[in-house]
Amino acid sequence: MGVSEVDEVKKLEGLGYAQVLKRGWGRFTNIAVTISAMAVLMSIYSTFKTGLVNGGPVVCLWAWIWVALGNICIALGMAELASAYPTSGGMYFWIHQLSNDTWGPGLCWVTGWLNLLGQIASLASSSSIITNILSDITLLSTGTAYCCNAPPELPSTPPLAPLAPPMAPGTTADYVALPTGPGRHFTMQQSYAIFVGCIFITTLINTLPYKYVHWITEAGGYWNILGVIIVIIVIPAVATQHASADWVFRSFETAQAESASGITDKFNIFIMGLLLPSYSFIGYDGAAHMAEESLNFI
Repeated sequence: MGVSEVDEVKKLEGLGYAQVLKRGWGRFTNIAVTISAMAVLMSIYSTFKTGLVNGGPVVCLWAWIWVALGNICIALGMAELASAYPTSGGMYFWIHQLSNDTWGPGLCWVTGWLNLLGQIASLASSSSIITNILSDITLLSTGTAYCCNAPPELPSTPPLAPLAPPMAPGTTADYVALPTGPGRHFTMQQSYAIFVGCIFITTLINTLPYKYVHWITEAGGYWNILGVIIVIIVIPAVATQHASADWVFRSFETAQAESASGITDKFNIFIMGLLLPSYSFIGYDGAAHMAEESLNFI
C-alpha cells in the first residue's frame, strides 16, 4: 500500500469509514466515469428534437451556454465537498457532515433515496435511448418511411426552407441513396427485449472483476471523447448547405411547439427546450461516488 493510499485510508477512518473497496483507480479512470455517465452525444441525440421544436436555434445554442455555466458553478461546489469528504455516498454524506442533528438524518434519507432513484431512472433512460438508436439504424438500413423522390413536408417559414435538401438523386452533394420502400420497424416486444438486454449487459459489466471494469470504464471515456471530436470535425466538413448566421444566432422558433403541444407562451416554450442541454449534464457527480476506489492523484 503506497503512501498516498495510506493517507486516504486514514482520512476515511477519520470520517468514520473503514476502507473496504479496492483502491486503485487513477485520474482518467475516475474522470471517465463522469464522461460516460454524461454521454453527451447520446444525450443530444435523444433530446435534439425537443430543442429544435421548443425554441429552435436560440435554445440549441445560447441555452447550452447558460445551462453549462450554471452546472459548472454547481460542479465546483460539489468538487470542493468531494475533496473534503471523499466517500462513495457523496451528497447524502456531505449533508450529514454539514447539517445539524435535527434536520440532518431526514435530509440525508431524502437525498440518498432521490440520488438512488435518479440513478435507476438514468439507467432506464439510457437503455431506452440505445433501443431507439438501434431502431433508427435498422429503419435507415432497410428502407425509409417515405419515398426518396418525394421529400416530406417541412414548415413553410422562410428560415427553414433553405435547410431542406432536394431528395432526387444527383441534385445535391448531400444526397444519399437510402433503401426505398417501407423500412423495418421493431415491434413493441422486440424493443422491450432490447431494452431489457441493455440493462442486463450493464448489470453483467458491474459483476466483472475489478480490472475488467477498470478497462471498460476507460474505454467508454475514450469512446465518448473520440465520438465528440469526430462529429465536430466531420459534420461541418461534409455539409454543403448552411443556415444563415441570423437564423443560427437569433431565431426563436415557436410555431412547431404551438402546433405540437398547444403551448403558446414563449417563456414556457423556452423552459421546455432547456431539456436539451439539461439532459446532457446528468451524472457529473459520478467521480465523487468513486472516491473510495480512487487514489489521491493531486
